Amino acid sequence: MKKSLIAISSLFVAASSYAAVGIVGGQIGDLFTSSNALIPDNSIGIFVADLSRDGIVDPKNSVLTANLFVGGGSDDLILGVYQSAGGNFDFSGLAFSYSGNFGAGDPLYFLWFPTINQFNATVGGGVSYGSFTSATAQTLTGAEIGWTAPADGNYTLLALTLSQGADPTEAISPSLLKANLTTAGAAIPEPSSFAALAGFGMLGFAAIRKRRSC
Repeated sequence: MKKSLIAISSLFVAASSYAAVGIVGGQIGDLFTSSNALIPDNSIGIFVADLSRDGIVDPKNSVLTANLFVGGGSDDLILGVYQSAGGNFDFSGLAFSYSGNFGAGDPLYFLWFPTINQFNATVGGGVSYGSFTSATAQTLTGAEIGWTAPADGNYTLLALTLSQGADPTEAISPSLLKANLTTAGAAIPEPSSFAALAGFGMLGFAAIRKRRSC
């Protein structure tokens, strides 16, 4: 199995919990951009629990920090935040406790953002991202669970393509590990774009004045 460096592993421990889970071995990759290129090193990815079991909301306005919620106010809890290396993420060492609405059986997701490389960044509009989950153990040989919150204990959770060393009968299709989703809303123009738009506006205004003076 091809190894990557762990950039950050975040810990979620509730004050009043009734089960504790550890991901002693965790990895996902290869991951791709929307144009089928391998994601850049240091891309940000988040490990998420879907507490309501109804799918992950649009991540626009998410602050990419552990223990916060996707979208800025949903029931999709960010358990850990990571940076990529070699086209994959290693989330080994992730630990969390169940409490409140969070418990065994909740779907687990991994979201990655090829154009974001800073921890604690806020996801804007028009940002490409990928999302992966699987109720079945579509994983490298040796994985012990599918992408569903397990009973308490320690587990290995993997989702890898052939190029990352997966067993041919269990390898994830590269098409499932592509950032082919986009957050809602348009991307905010760069300052240079504002200047260009202002310039076009002035040209249009001048043309209108010229026509009126003729």
